Amino acid sequence: MDKEPSRYEQRIGEYMERMQLSAEARKTVSARLAGHKSLFGRVVKDIFFCNGTPGDAPRKQQSLWVFTSDVASEMRDAASQVDIDFAKHSDVRYVKLTARESDLFSVSNSSLMTMQISYAGGHESTLTAHGQNCLQLMTMFRKYFSRHMAPF
Repeated sequence: MDKEPSRYEQRIGEYMERMQLSAEARKTVSARLAGHKSLFGRVVKDIFFCNGTPGDAPRKQQSLWVFTSDVASEMRDAASQVDIDFAKHSDVRYVKLTARESDLFSVSNSSLMTMQISYAGGHESTLTAHGQNCLQLMTMFRKYFSRHMAPF
């Protein structure tokens, strides 16, 4: 008897469908998520694909962000090596959002968003989105970054 997917697995599956990932790409992502959970021992709650700008190859993913209840991990696309950064949500010190062709709440196919994050200790990360993926970026901002920022 097959196990029902958790609400997180279902949400991740729906996001991969919206991103139009092939069956093979979904299988690869699922394997990476299983490896992440095995390595880190936490439930993966959300993912985000940085998909660059419209000038990039169609549906080219630059990196995969993995979110647990307390950690964000960036897994860079590397065929023969593992390249992952881990950062605690509570270490977020500064976030800069830049949006073009969007008011942060509605997007079009030409919308572009960039979220630059600074963490305690000086580490910095950048998440990028275009088109409908901008909505997912804003969701990740609200769920994982904005509530953990240190007060000024």
